[in-house]
Amino acid sequence: MKIGTVLRAFTYFGDDGYKKLADIGYGAVDINLGTEDHIIHTASEDEVTEYLLRHKELAREAGIEISQAHGPWRFPTKDATEEDRADRMARMKRSIHACSVLGCDNWIIHPIMPFTHSTPEDKYEETWNLNLKFMRELLSYAKEQGVTICFENMPFKFFPISRPEEILKFVKEINDDHFKICLDTGHVSIYEDLNAGDAARLFGNEIRTLHVHDNNGKADQHAAPFYGIINWQDFRLALEEINYKGVFSLETAPPQNMPADAFEAMLKAYYITAKSIIE
Repeated sequence: MKIGTVLRAFTYFGDDGYKKLADIGYGAVDINLGTEDHIIHTASEDEVTEYLLRHKELAREAGIEISQAHGPWRFPTKDATEEDRADRMARMKRSIHACSVLGCDNWIIHPIMPFTHSTPEDKYEETWNLNLKFMRELLSYAKEQGVTICFENMPFKFFPISRPEEILKFVKEINDDHFKICLDTGHVSIYEDLNAGDAARLFGNEIRTLHVHDNNGKADQHAAPFYGIINWQDFRLALEEINYKGVFSLETAPPQNMPADAFEAMLKAYYITAKSIIE
């Protein structure tokens, strides 16, 4: 199983970022195509294509797979009006196309949240139906681009498409091989009655990608494994039980203001930690 990480190393080390990751032992990256000011939303088509192909070639030269990408999201949420959702749809389609240009098969997104992440109970059904309509349109485009949408479980206790059982029900209702699940271990751990291993067992072969990180069970901290409450031995056993074949992708990274030698040392420590879990 390859070990992956988020692509902050590239921004830290510049063009040497992919090679740095490969030298440590990483085999894959999760590239962020989600921020509002990302080049895919601000530059010309030619400039965007040049940027994406540069990433693709640098990764290829280093022997790194761009295994997954994260699509657009806004917080505070901004999905309340048809205009908001149309804007988000346009951004998401640009992000899917960018994912395709990169040669990346897996694109990770959150649900839309038209009544914020803390949704009144009388808006639960409407939230569900708006997401179905939105995701079905998005799925049609993703299939044209050869990209699989990975729907991510969320840490919001008062949102109707958040807990693992709700995510699984939604994915089953979409019922398409190009609409699967990204299991986020940290998001699961916010719930006192849930754990990452059981979420993996519940999702089974619907899991296409992972976001691996830890926390104290109270906040979404994106801490490295063993800095929080997750039972990593049980999580590894769960991945074995469901025969997970994807990338063990860390969604945590050292702070960007660290000295370069310390930053690289922490990347190595994270890799060793991940390797110890999966082996």
